Amino acid sequence: INGHAASGENVTYNVPSGIGEDFQACLEVVGPGGCMDAQCYSVSVSSESFIFVPNSFTPDADGTNDVFAPVIVGLTSDFRYSFKVFNRWGDIIFETNDPSEVWTGNVHNGGYYAEPDAYVYEITLQLRAGEPPFRKVGSIVLVR
Repeated sequence: INGHAASGENVTYNVPSGIGEDFQACLEVVGPGGCMDAQCYSVSVSSESFIFVPNSFTPDADGTNDVFAPVIVGLTSDFRYSFKVFNRWGDIIFETNDPSEVWTGNVHNGGYYAEPDAYVYEITLQLRAGEPPFRKVGSIVLVR
């Protein structure tokens, strides 16, 4: 596997750092009688692989799921980022270019709290200069 191997249960593998690179991920299994089987897949690393976006949150100050933001891995010093949340009429109610800033369920940074509802988010991300930007659109459910 590109010169890297691991054995045991719950094995992790560090993927290549370059977007667009392909690598082989193989799983070899040896049974109790010594029989071996293997399955390999070609995996491509894309910007989408580096973003996790939850599908709901509960901004009720109980310490669990109180904020909404994407989790992004692999940012470099020359990244570009935009995160917007829209209401059902298409109005932007939250916007930031700072990946450490989260949405707390308020509208326009504290003007008032957003109602329990489904909201649309848009993320535009360029992990490194020279790479094409990645755009992700989805929905988030705010539960109070």
